[in-house]
Amino acid sequence: MRALIFALLFVCSYSNASIPPLQAGFKKLNKYIANGTLIGGTAQRELVLSGVRRTYSPKQKLERIVLDVEASRGSLQRFGYFQIQVDQKPNRIVIDLNGVAASQLSLETITGILKKSPFVTSAVLTMDPEDRSANITLSLKGTSTYKVEAFELPILKNLNKQTARLAIDISAQH
Repeated sequence: MRALIFALLFVCSYSNASIPPLQAGFKKLNKYIANGTLIGGTAQRELVLSGVRRTYSPKQKLERIVLDVEASRGSLQRFGYFQIQVDQKPNRIVIDLNGVAASQLSLETITGILKKSPFVTSAVLTMDPEDRSANITLSLKGTSTYKVEAFELPILKNLNKQTARLAIDISAQH
């Protein structure tokens, strides 16, 4: 009887074990996840979401979404802390951007940019002024399994402006 109870406890605790987050770096490593969390960046304050763009490669079935942030004051050394959650049920990608206190882009602008996406059906932008963070939730099309990789791109320096960039690659490869 004790062995049965121990086996049940072991199985239940193992099935509830969480998957450790994958650390996103500064290079594309082709380390995709289909379910779980990607983390990266560094803790910062007073960041502004200043750009979103996307490209798609039909040959590779790969879409790249790039997020730009700028410091509202001071210098910027790298992208702010981020957490990307990839879920299969519901099929979505949830992007949390810590320290992003404002956005130069409206939800309509972001939706317009992602309108031609072969993978994204809708986007929701939520700003939390108290927590000074932004959340972008991307709902994905159909029931396909999507794989996601994220990595930081080099800082762009233009006169007095510095832009940190985060690349999020979405693949429909099976």
